Amino acid sequence: MRRQRRRSCDCGTRRSGLWRWALLLAAAAPAAEPLAAQVSFSAVAGLNRAAFSGSGSAGASSRNGLLLGAAAEVPVTSVFSIRPELHFSTKGARVLSWLRTRGYRQLSLAYVQAPALAQLRAPASTRVRPLLYGGMSAGVLVACSLDGRGCGDIDGFEGRTFDFSIIWGAEIEVLRAAVGVRYEAGLGSVNTQAPNAVNNSVWTITARYAVGRLAAR
Repeated sequence: MRRQRRRSCDCGTRRSGLWRWALLLAAAAPAAEPLAAQVSFSAVAGLNRAAFSGSGSAGASSRNGLLLGAAAEVPVTSVFSIRPELHFSTKGARVLSWLRTRGYRQLSLAYVQAPALAQLRAPASTRVRPLLYGGMSAGVLVACSLDGRGCGDIDGFEGRTFDFSIIWGAEIEVLRAAVGVRYEAGLGSVNTQAPNAVNNSVWTITARYAVGRLAAR
């Protein structure tokens, strides 16, 4: 009889312990849900190595440029998110033959761009998380110059106002900061009067820092 009483007492203790764990898990689940539904915002900066591609890009070489802007991250799952961006980017190239000039000159093209990217991030098992992203970008040409002179004074050149491109890249994220590299391939010729395609082709080393979060609800 004593042995049976001890067993019944042990079973009651185990059941009460299981109920406690179940209540703790039920209370933790609603608290964890909003964390996955937060939208994060980041400042983005980069160093461009810009050039031209296409059949009309002979005689053009690369030049340096800058990228400054912001990015948001809208989580869909724990590893997949939508990443819209808005940034200012300077591109162009050192040009020679296709502008019929003597020697190389700096052709500077500045855009305001709005990329729409899809992003995959490794699961949060460590503080260092690699991620991949890619998508499309729409841009507006806001400045154009050749060695400081406006492009409107260049014979045979008329800059394309709207520029569309494909972007893909990778980053290594540590806590709130990330560094990475991206490539951007222009889909339209930068010179609407050129007989052959002269498209933007830009490699960028990027740095990103998360500045805040906002609940998606």
